[in-house]
Amino acid sequence: MKCRLLFGFGFVLAAFLSTSPLHAQLTAVDYLNSGRVKIEKEPLDINGAIADLTKALQLDPKLAEAQTELAKAKTNKAEAEQRIAELNKAIAANPKDAKSISELAAPKAALGDLDSAFTGLIALYASSPEMSGDNKNSILAGMYAELADEKRRRNDWKGVLADDTKAIDLDPHNPRLAKVYESRGECRQFFHDFVGAQADFSQAITFDPRMIEAYVGRCQMKANGDDYDGALADCTKAISFAPDQGYLFAIRAVIEKRHGDTDGALADFTKAIALNPGDADSFFQRGLTKDAKGDPTAAADFTQALSIFSKAIADSESRVDHSGMEQGYAIGQGYTFLGRAKLKAYLRDFDGALADVDKAVALVPMFTDAYFERGLIKQLKDDHAGAIVAYRASLESALPFTAEENLIFTRFGLLLALRRLHQDESSVGLAKAVDTVKDPWMKTVGQFLQGKLAEADFFKEAAKGHADDITEQQLEAFYYAGMTHLLNGDVAGAKDLFTKCTDTKGKDYYESVMAKAELAHLTATSKPAN
Repeated sequence: MKCRLLFGFGFVLAAFLSTSPLHAQLTAVDYLNSGRVKIEKEPLDINGAIADLTKALQLDPKLAEAQTELAKAKTNKAEAEQRIAELNKAIAANPKDAKSISELAAPKAALGDLDSAFTGLIALYASSPEMSGDNKNSILAGMYAELADEKRRRNDWKGVLADDTKAIDLDPHNPRLAKVYESRGECRQFFHDFVGAQADFSQAITFDPRMIEAYVGRCQMKANGDDYDGALADCTKAISFAPDQGYLFAIRAVIEKRHGDTDGALADFTKAIALNPGDADSFFQRGLTKDAKGDPTAAADFTQALSIFSKAIADSESRVDHSGMEQGYAIGQGYTFLGRAKLKAYLRDFDGALADVDKAVALVPMFTDAYFERGLIKQLKDDHAGAIVAYRASLESALPFTAEENLIFTRFGLLLALRRLHQDESSVGLAKAVDTVKDPWMKTVGQFLQGKLAEADFFKEAAKGHADDITEQQLEAFYYAGMTHLLNGDVAGAKDLFTKCTDTKGKDYYESVMAKAELAHLTATSKPAN
């Protein structure tokens, strides 16, 4: 989708950091929590922990917990280095000591040297006289696929892409690599190589015609390319293999909604709920779809979604010590808090939403999505200074190497908040982002905000493309043009454009929600004092 859904399913983690300077907005406690996670929970990252804890102490030299955790991390590093030295000594005595070579992987991986950890093992198998031809390539491909899986656990998506590609290059026609093609498709999707991703998902389906994940991935790629009929066909195929899986109906519902088939979307959200009555997201999405139609029963869906989110949180807190939970579980709980925050924000309980965002960040340090959501909510509260801090934290905490398309909305929000307070905007990195981004419409919005595109031409560009995209593009154009008028002192022109934005379908889109908030603020400030 070209617009960013404010209240939709979880945002993609954002990432490509600009070379422009960013003012640090993460706190010492943020870095403390991040470092603690890296030495206490799998997968371990001792050097990453030391870097985070050192940063925490730079920000607050008196933070005793960071001093304790840093000492622990340095002890763990020394133990890992000692174990590596012992194993290397054994390998030097016997270069074909498979046991020592295999055991070397764990301490090296804990120190972030995952490639080196696997290199020796791969080289050992590659040089074995018992391996030759197709059998050798098949085994080595499997080892690279295993290495890719380990990197996936560490969110090293660039490494996953590289190692999946090595596996495929070694044995491209092996049907047993269907999952590797699917995995590489996910990585290419992450990097916004949608054509390559669709090709990989298709190859995975060729090798395994019943692979549900590949159909889902290709479905999303086709929808992104405006092939809605093809997308719906793939979703429907996946459903035919697993008609008891509610999440598949929810995915199809999202595509139907964007394609303008509201009735189809409502039917599929209802089916998803029937299959999984504890699916808070589907209740939330069905409520949003109803609300956009003016259906008063939307309130009941919102109430049910809030109840499910709250029960899931209460059940988890009653049985889990968060300090000891695995990273995967913590991330799940973090997204539960974030989901409830989005719902509360939609219901205009901004303080409750911010409290839930704080809990999400406590569970998942460096939670880019949560910081972004905090920025949006601060904007809705007319707290632009707070929005600036949150957006900068979102940029600072982001994973490396993600496509700029996943980050540029954060830059737009930061830019407008800075302009609102007449602050220096050089740290946004918008010029580099606009040059980097591949999506034509995102590039167009960026050019307009840089003053490189006239408003009339901006609106002309918004009216081009697929019918479903045009609606979203016009909604965005009205909002960003309205903000430009507002910042230039043209209140009447801003009101007119914000009204056009809110009148355009897409009530749950970021721009529409913000336009409505701006109209409310303008109305409140224009009322004469009693």
